[in-house]
Amino acid sequence: MEASNDKQFTILLTLRIAKPADVMALFPDGNEVQGPATCRLRFGEIVTERSLFPNADAAVTLVLSFTSGVISKVVASWLYDKLKHRAVSLSVHKRTIEITPEGITRLIDETVESRQ
Repeated sequence: MEASNDKQFTILLTLRIAKPADVMALFPDGNEVQGPATCRLRFGEIVTERSLFPNADAAVTLVLSFTSGVISKVVASWLYDKLKHRAVSLSVHKRTIEITPEGITRLIDETVESRQ
């Protein structure tokens, strides 16, 4: 069997949400959901400190992992479908990411490029 040359990438996302129940809807079978190809989204933790997040009830950390062989637009569309209508905002390293397929695609592409 031939070894794959694809690199593994992980992005820690902070998702601000209006309703904590929306997060649980993302993970109906536990704390991880399988996406297209090698893409996975894992649940990190919920922070429900209203003083830290006055415009949302909670902030959630999520871990997005994928390999370099995955097409970023496919992963971005899948993640967008999971997050739309649930997220108030999405950020990575204190940088706000536009919650659109294009914004998420840029994030994935920048992550891959910066780690090559």
